[in-house]
Amino acid sequence: MDENAPIYITSSFDKIERSVIVSREIFDICLLHAKEDDPRLLEKAGVLLGDFVNNLRSALNYTTRAIILREVFPKLTPKEQKKLERKLDFPWSSSEEDFLDKPLIKHLMKVEKPLFDLLHKIQPFNPDNEWLKHLMDFSNKDKHVIANEVRSAIPGNILGINPDGTTINEPWFVDDKLLVFTDQEPIWFELPLYFEPLKSFASTSGNWIIYLIPLNELSSLGLIDYTIDTPRKVVNILAAMDSIYK
Repeated sequence: MDENAPIYITSSFDKIERSVIVSREIFDICLLHAKEDDPRLLEKAGVLLGDFVNNLRSALNYTTRAIILREVFPKLTPKEQKKLERKLDFPWSSSEEDFLDKPLIKHLMKVEKPLFDLLHKIQPFNPDNEWLKHLMDFSNKDKHVIANEVRSAIPGNILGINPDGTTINEPWFVDDKLLVFTDQEPIWFELPLYFEPLKSFASTSGNWIIYLIPLNELSSLGLIDYTIDTPRKVVNILAAMDSIYK
C-alpha cells in the first residue's frame, strides 16, 4: 500500500485484509470439521462469515462516502447535501427500478455520470454480479437477525473437470490417507485435506465433504470459493471507483 494513499483507501484495504484473514480462519475450521465432525464448528464458521462480509461491506462504504463527499457534494446545494448526508453508504439494489429510485443515484445521474455508470454496471441485477447481493444479504442477516448458516454435505457422486475438458481421476481413500494419481506417480496425502481440483475436503472418515452457504431451500453457495473470490471482487470495485478521479 502506498504510504501516501488517502486515508479512506488505507481504511478500506485494512478491512479487506481483515476479511482475507477471516477467510483463512473459515478454511481452517472446515479442515478441522473434516477431521472431527463437530457441529459446533459449523456454527463458528457461520459467525465468522458475518465478520467476513461485514468487513467487505465496510470497505465499500468507506470509499463510497469519501468519494461522494469530495467529488459530488461540492456540486450540490446545501439543501441537497443535507438530505443525502445520512445516505452515503455504497448504493446497491437487486432491482434496477429500486436502484434508480435512490436519492444518491438520482443526483449522480445529473452531476457525476461516470460514477453513476460504474455503480449501475456492477449492480446485482446485471449478469455475473449476484455475488454482491449475497454479500449484502449475508451482512444484513448477521447484523439484524442471526448468524449465517453453514452446512456440510457429503455428495453422492463427485466429478472434477480439468481446464481442457478431461475428467479428473477421483483419488482413493486408503486407510488414513488419500491416494492421488498423477501422470508421473501416485502421491499419498495425510487426511484431512482440501483437494482443490474437486473443490472438496477429504475427511478422516473417508468421505468427500463440501461446505455450503444456503441461499434458499433449493440453492446454496460454495463456502470456500465464495470467501476466496469475494475480496478480490471488492478490490476491483474500489479500484474502478478511485480510478475515475485519477
